[in-house]
Amino acid sequence: MAMQHPAGRLGPHDRKQTGKAMAGSESRLLHVGARVCWRDDRNDQGTVTETNWSGVTLKWGSRGEQSILHNDMDAVSAISKK
Repeated sequence: MAMQHPAGRLGPHDRKQTGKAMAGSESRLLHVGARVCWRDDRNDQGTVTETNWSGVTLKWGSRGEQSILHNDMDAVSAISKK
């Protein structure tokens, strides 16, 4: 099942070629307060508000919350702290 973005359905060819997809094992390492972005778009950022055994809940800056299963996090990228 493909992940549903609040603005529409993400297809397998919609991801930017330059971005690195987040694997389920990487998603499991996220912590509450971690910053992420959608499809490598630094203008579309969110914050992890909850983590559990099956996935994470993200609060997007420009829209509501979204729960995503760990293995469906391929369109989400972690934002590194500088």
